[in-house]
Amino acid sequence: MKCKVCGKENEAGATVCADCGSPLEEALYEETTAETPDSSWYYVSDGQSLGPYTEADMRGFLAGNVIDRSTYVWKNGMPDWKHLEDTELAVYLQRQSAYDQQAQYGGQNQTGGNTYNTYNSYSSTLVPRSVKERGLLTCVLLSFVTCSIYQWYWIYAMAKDINDLAAAQDKPRGCDPMVALLMSIISCGLYTIYFFWREGRVLASLDYPNYKPSNDTTVLTILALFTPLISSVILQSDINDIVRYGE
Repeated sequence: MKCKVCGKENEAGATVCADCGSPLEEALYEETTAETPDSSWYYVSDGQSLGPYTEADMRGFLAGNVIDRSTYVWKNGMPDWKHLEDTELAVYLQRQSAYDQQAQYGGQNQTGGNTYNTYNSYSSTLVPRSVKERGLLTCVLLSFVTCSIYQWYWIYAMAKDINDLAAAQDKPRGCDPMVALLMSIISCGLYTIYFFWREGRVLASLDYPNYKPSNDTTVLTILALFTPLISSVILQSDINDIVRYGE
């Protein structure tokens, strides 16, 4: 019985490859019959294929952490075993992630936890109510009209929003808003290079059930060397996207 992954010839009756541990498709076919419904699923645990199970069973296994996104699964009609995250069952990963996050945030609200000082007002929402979209054109125009004075406030506001977003997921915070404002002024803008680098990393670490923020850290840092205003536009655009799609 030949393994499709590494090509090793295995003994008859083997269910997994002796070399790489991949499940052997032929073994599963021998275990099933023509009457097995297409909706019956199998998964690999400790080198053995288990099943058949219904889709509802698999959903329950996910909820109970019996299986996860990297578990090998198979059902009739599939050409080979695949990781669960690469099959139609992946839709339950997103739902489970949302349930887990809401349960986590709800528990932190009740216990008080080691959360950010404004977290108790967030309820179970994934995006704090304090974080709002800002019009990019309006912010750019105000920065020009006020001779960059508004841009200093803009940096303060973005730092606060990003800290609130990070606190909602109990992730490491970025720069302190007041420190970011004062250091940007005192350093004549040099501090903003560090500011955009750090805030880009914080945003990239966030995760939502239906949206993953892009990692713009390198672009933000390089542009901050020459045109911090463009870095502000990109960072604010990322925040706006989280407000739109983070829920």
